Amino acid sequence: MSTLECKLELNKANGITLLVLGNDGQVSQTVQLDGTSVTITVKDQNNTSTFIQNSESISIKCNKFSIDAQEITTNSSEKTTLASAKTFAISASSALTISGESTVSVKASDSLDLEGSDLTAKGQSSAQVQASSVSIKGDTEASVSSPSTSVTGSTQLNVGGNMVSVKADTVMTVQGLTTTVKGTTTSVQGTMVNLGP
Repeated sequence: MSTLECKLELNKANGITLLVLGNDGQVSQTVQLDGTSVTITVKDQNNTSTFIQNSESISIKCNKFSIDAQEITTNSSEKTTLASAKTFAISASSALTISGESTVSVKASDSLDLEGSDLTAKGQSSAQVQASSVSIKGDTEASVSSPSTSVTGSTQLNVGGNMVSVKADTVMTVQGLTTTVKGTTTSVQGTMVNLGP
């Protein structure tokens, strides 16, 4: 191990500067106290990390920043901003919760994927899904149910399948300005059948 070079400078204008040079001068460690802020700088031939603290703020600048702790708590009385110029990942080995006392917005300029073994979306008063084209698909079964259910098409509504069954437990009404019931074989059955006005 090479010998360290240590320097201490006291200056009434610039304050106190502590400098340690290591690895034959290729690594420098500097602590500067100028009466306003504390600056710690570590520099080698390729990288520089800087810690700056004053009475109002703390600033850290480096190529890699890591925290390893059993428990981490962060709190701000006003605004919190987390941003990445490239990839941003949030993960948890157990449960992950994202909540807001007011509004929570999730937006993607490109695509947005939601995936889970079970997926539930719930609105206390209302829920809306809107897009130029909406597709709902179940690999085995899909159902829509409520005390009162409406399916409408402002221009046209198509219901199709290899077999289509429409059933009402009490009363069923099929009505249109022009109504057509058509099939290769058509059956109209009932204990009482009325055809006509």
